[in-house]
Amino acid sequence: MPVSVQAKRSITKTTKLTKFFKIVLLITIPVVLSILTVSLSVHYSRLSLEFQIQRDAFLNETNNLKTEISNLDKMIESLMIGSKTLK
Repeated sequence: MPVSVQAKRSITKTTKLTKFFKIVLLITIPVVLSILTVSLSVHYSRLSLEFQIQRDAFLNETNNLKTEISNLDKMIESLMIGSKTLK
């Protein structure tokens, strides 16, 4: 059975297209994966940095509040001693 010239051309076009798409997929998949990896890494690094900044601010505020409580406690003690001496 002879194969027509048009059938041969369509087969060669199909094989060329499949080879082209195979090459495109082989190139684009690693590129997309590497870009995705880098972007996720950058995103979570930013989140980690923001968390660290908020943590440091919270610790500073906690230390400031502890200092204020300590100062108030000392003032209360001095007022108690002063009120005892006045009696």
